[in-house]
Amino acid sequence: MAQKARCYTLIRIAIWLVPVVLGAIHYPDVIHGDNPCNNTRNISKEAIFTYVKPITVENEVCVTTFATNSYTMLTVQFLMYYTDTYQNNEEGNCTVWSVQLYNSRGLPVLGPGSKYCSSKKPKGVFVLGRTATFVREVKTKRYLWLNPVTVNILLTEVNYKNESCIYGYIDCKNNYCIHRDLVCNKYDNCGNNSDELEENNMCQPVYKVVVKVILACIVAVLFVSLIIFLLCRTKIIK
Repeated sequence: MAQKARCYTLIRIAIWLVPVVLGAIHYPDVIHGDNPCNNTRNISKEAIFTYVKPITVENEVCVTTFATNSYTMLTVQFLMYYTDTYQNNEEGNCTVWSVQLYNSRGLPVLGPGSKYCSSKKPKGVFVLGRTATFVREVKTKRYLWLNPVTVNILLTEVNYKNESCIYGYIDCKNNYCIHRDLVCNKYDNCGNNSDELEENNMCQPVYKVVVKVILACIVAVLFVSLIIFLLCRTKIIK
């Protein structure tokens, strides 16, 4: 029985190591803004929200709410923001289309008012609280020749830093902490690029070598564990 227990322990350890290493770097899930139009999405670690909308409908309002855990907050950064604002500016304030981002208290963060249709991409990091709401509205389809409204935003789950970051999170050097799995994933989750700097040991080229070595070791452990399991199984059957 002791030999059987050792066999199963080795196998469980090998299986446990695989997701630990392979999940070391997290890449964001992609959320499509019009699928469906109105919905609520839970964010774990990070996500990219993408919205590409041709001006082919009218009087449409889409609301997407993002939520996270009770002990974390959401930050938002605009990765891409493009649209044709000519008719909006010519005919008045956001008369064709508009977008807006609201924090957890229901306050707009893209300038004053409930509508944003500027040609300028919003800059900076918006700390929104436990929930965030993205609203987009198309009022008229008279201008079918207008280019699509294209918005890509990066949502990151952050934790406010007290004296130090909680377990599993790294210090962004800006009073916030992000999950360590977000380090060196090619996205500036911290907002100051501190999680993507080459000075960070995990971003060094040698880190890639170390990862390959670890993966090779895991494969070897799995292979050895399989052999041990088969040998133990044979002895147990006998």
